[in-house]
Amino acid sequence: MDSVTAVTLVFVEVEDAASLWQRLGGRVEPALLALDAAAEECARLGGGRIVKSTSGSAMLAFEAAAGAVRGAVALTERAAAFPDPLELRIGIHAGTPLREEDPATGREDFFGPDVNRAARLMTAGHGGQILLSRAAAMQAAEAIAPLPHIDLGEHRLRGLERPERILQLLPPSMAARRFPALRTLTALPTNLPGQTSSFVGRGTELARVAGLLDGQAGRVVVVTGAAGVGKSRFAVRAAADALERFPGGCWFADLSDAETPEAVATSVIAAFGGQVRGGDGIAEAGDQLASRPASLILLDTADHLLGLIEPLLGRWRARAPGTSFLVTSRVSLPGAGIDEIRLEPFPSPPGDGSLSGIAAGDAVRLFVDRARDARPDFALTEANAADVATICSELDGIPLAIELAAARSRILQPAELVRKLGQKFQLLRSTRKDITRRQQTLQGAIEWGEEQLDAADREALRQLAVFHGGFSPEAADFVVQPGPEGGGMRGSEAAVHLARRSLLSVREGLDGLRFQLYRPVREHAWKRLADGADRGAVELRHEGWFFRVFELPAERDRHDRAGWRIFADDAENLAEVHRRAVARGPGHEIAVLKAAMLIAKASVKRGNLSSALARLAPALEAARRSPAWPEQDCWFRARALFSHATSLRLVGRYAESLPCLEDALEEARAAASPILLAEVLWDLAHACGMLGLWPRGDAALEESEKHARAHGLKVRLASILILRSGRHQAQGEFERGLAFARESLELSRQTNRRDAIAETSNVLAIALAVVDRYLEAVPLLRESVEVDTTTENRSALALHMSNLAEILAMCGEWGESFRSFERAQALFLELGRPVNAAYTRMRRAECEALAGKTAEARKGLDEVVPTLGSLGVAMGARLTLLRARVLLGEGAPAEALSCLESGLPALVQGEDIRDWCEAHCLRARALLAVGDPAGALTVLGGVLELESRGRLLPSFGVAAWLLRARALEGQGKRDEAREAA
Repeated sequence: MDSVTAVTLVFVEVEDAASLWQRLGGRVEPALLALDAAAEECARLGGGRIVKSTSGSAMLAFEAAAGAVRGAVALTERAAAFPDPLELRIGIHAGTPLREEDPATGREDFFGPDVNRAARLMTAGHGGQILLSRAAAMQAAEAIAPLPHIDLGEHRLRGLERPERILQLLPPSMAARRFPALRTLTALPTNLPGQTSSFVGRGTELARVAGLLDGQAGRVVVVTGAAGVGKSRFAVRAAADALERFPGGCWFADLSDAETPEAVATSVIAAFGGQVRGGDGIAEAGDQLASRPASLILLDTADHLLGLIEPLLGRWRARAPGTSFLVTSRVSLPGAGIDEIRLEPFPSPPGDGSLSGIAAGDAVRLFVDRARDARPDFALTEANAADVATICSELDGIPLAIELAAARSRILQPAELVRKLGQKFQLLRSTRKDITRRQQTLQGAIEWGEEQLDAADREALRQLAVFHGGFSPEAADFVVQPGPEGGGMRGSEAAVHLARRSLLSVREGLDGLRFQLYRPVREHAWKRLADGADRGAVELRHEGWFFRVFELPAERDRHDRAGWRIFADDAENLAEVHRRAVARGPGHEIAVLKAAMLIAKASVKRGNLSSALARLAPALEAARRSPAWPEQDCWFRARALFSHATSLRLVGRYAESLPCLEDALEEARAAASPILLAEVLWDLAHACGMLGLWPRGDAALEESEKHARAHGLKVRLASILILRSGRHQAQGEFERGLAFARESLELSRQTNRRDAIAETSNVLAIALAVVDRYLEAVPLLRESVEVDTTTENRSALALHMSNLAEILAMCGEWGESFRSFERAQALFLELGRPVNAAYTRMRRAECEALAGKTAEARKGLDEVVPTLGSLGVAMGARLTLLRARVLLGEGAPAEALSCLESGLPALVQGEDIRDWCEAHCLRARALLAVGDPAGALTVLGGVLELESRGRLLPSFGVAAWLLRARALEGQGKRDEAREAA
């Protein structure tokens, strides 16, 4: 991970290096090699080192600024004295950059704003000049004192908001040198406000603004975004970057207090340093714009001037077509020829929890940078990274909120800040006098936007604040009850209005459009709801939106057909509904159960299923004991029991799921719901198969298929064919298994369900891999992984990634295979599925054994036995085979033979011909290793007998014939051995 250390950075570059070839010709390379040697020697002279260098330039680092000064002066003199003299420009800055090791070279490197400042100082100078920042000059004051130096004053540097006071330093031999003006932005016409802190992130958006302003004269670019997202700061940075492209300058006009078109014009004229002289300020502003070369006007905070700004811009653009405008507003401006750049809050830190992953996010980078402004020794560490990530996530990545929180680092540690986030509106305040009221507090920023709403939108905003984590347009219509001012406006219409005002975000969810209030906005609006509205009524409508799927017949059918997709985007909402139901206490057991059931369903593919089960199990138990349980109809009771059973099955608790599945099946038969019956029977077949209870499983699967075919349930039928494919493969009917897999994929394609297509593509890939067609299987699995990633189907992603890992191992791609296994195992653990994680680890150990990594395979075996050892005969058979492989790899064939002999009943009961064949090939290897070729031939006879019946995989056939050749060789039957081989 990056570390932060005080260091003085020196950037060196040969002046006009491009012309060296013309001037020196073939002498260039010796001159540059001499410069490299001199740089290394002068760095050592000052106690420094070269960080990196290219032809004619270098970056050096010194522990002390005085050493940097000594090294820079010596290098300047040395280069000037070469047979072919070189003029160097040098920039020196002292700071605390991020320090890390370059993975490509193994050498340390530096990153961050301090590096940029040192580099910009160097590019501002001319050949022979050494330029120091104020920080470097102060630290090296004693070393500088006897040398020729001069204070060049404050200068704005390209790409940096904060001006820098620059000191010029020269070697004594060059004291009489005079230089042109520095290459800085200071001489350019502008009134852009200087900044006291560094700019973080937004590289893509800055590039878009630059592209638009470069494209043609007279552009209007509107920067929109939520309160506190950093629109003004971004626009100032974008305008500063554009300074050199506008000979008439870039001018900042603050419109926050402007209420009329005349006031806007006055602000624009004031930006030039002038005053309105005549009676028509609007016309006068147009005349001034027309009289200037191409200019950029930044109109900041135009939110409240909708309807006024667009006619003004139209008039001024007609009068001064070379003038471009950059406008900041929470609301986009209407009109043709206006480009919008929308700023979203910074993304939440990645969920992998690694220090490097957390540190890479812009939200965390901003927090760390501002925390260092408050406390220079602040550093992101293993101890505080998770807390910093939590702060950034809880504040929804809103830069203003993050900056205000980071400023508290002067007195509070990140862990203390996390504990105080519940009082964020009291906590997040600034005492700075150089910023507006709305920027001094998070609450002020939100209130500024709320004041622009009409009464109907304000009321809708407060009711929508009941949603946690977002909502659909339909949910908004269900929950929002228009007040008398609303004129019958629907909740979804209000949400669109609020989105235009940047009070909520809009995105595509799993099942369509999703709105989401920014968290601080939601919390503020919810507090306001308590002041005048009936909060309880809004909460009941919120709960009713989710519980309707249990009550209305049409909604029940939608619930049954949607499967895990229903409310998959609503994990936070459902958690809140569950919390409120639990808080209501006795008498509300059914409501608690309904919430827990929906949480479990939403967790199937994305959430932590173990956590969901921990809610569901006690909720079901309490509901079944309550007087209300018998009053529920058969469909609901079946759904509740099935929800518990399928959750148990999915976390690998197959034996516990069986009685619950049988109870659910009884209720489902009484409910006469074919969709529910087919679903329960499928789960029962799956659980029975995992436990080796084949007769019961086969019967359940057959009945499930009957209901699915009778009622056209294509998605369910595709999943039934998945189980049939696996069953036929286990019985050695490989082509039939492959045919069922193909049919399953075709059915899924007919449904247009991407998740179903990804799952059946995965099954076809497995069927192909079983018959050793690995190269056909890999693209199918890669496609499934891509779909899972884009649809955020995390449980399928983990499964398909582990399948891909196994097939990559069969292709000899060991590195990618083991990395994929690791990712899949970690993802299963995040999802609360320890059995799946252990099974993935076992599969990796099997591949490690194949790769000859016996020690790693042994470690994996020991890790998984406690979790997988009691999960039925099928899993017991796999563990037996893995243990035997490990023992053979460890050179213990007798122990391997004993292991296989004791595990043979499980292998037979498991009814998987592939395991049976592998066990016999391993037995033959062990028998050969202990000197019993006759015994090996006997064992192999049973395997090769399957070949004549077409039930032996080619890979096992090859292995069996090679082992037979070894056994015959061991008996001295060389001709027969050669024939077998």
